[in-house]
Amino acid sequence: MSPEEWHLANEDSPLDYAAALRRTEGDAELLSDLARIFLDDCPRLISKIRTAVSNAAPRQIEHAAHELKGCLGNFSAAPAFEAAEKLEMLARDGQIADAETAAGQLEAELGRLHPALERLITRPI
Repeated sequence: MSPEEWHLANEDSPLDYAAALRRTEGDAELLSDLARIFLDDCPRLISKIRTAVSNAAPRQIEHAAHELKGCLGNFSAAPAFEAAEKLEMLARDGQIADAETAAGQLEAELGRLHPALERLITRPI
């Protein structure tokens, strides 16, 4: 199945498979490796965000959300990327009261993304 066909078959997918594959210049194995690395590292990044939100530490929230956003950019995972960006901007603007809700939205999007990344690992494009 081509990336375009896979994307069309998975329109509700939290990532754009074709765009993600273009980011790796068509290297499906590299994309699979990136997904594996991200899934291994994601718990650490989420933990950093949770801790920073619990501590009401805007700079730490901003940095952790920015780091996660950068990783998400590899997958053209717009919903999760946008949720991370929202959290980063809230923290940058000192809007700590909204950070917990934004962090929850980010975790929900990551929950949607996880199976799609698992699929990249077990059934590469």
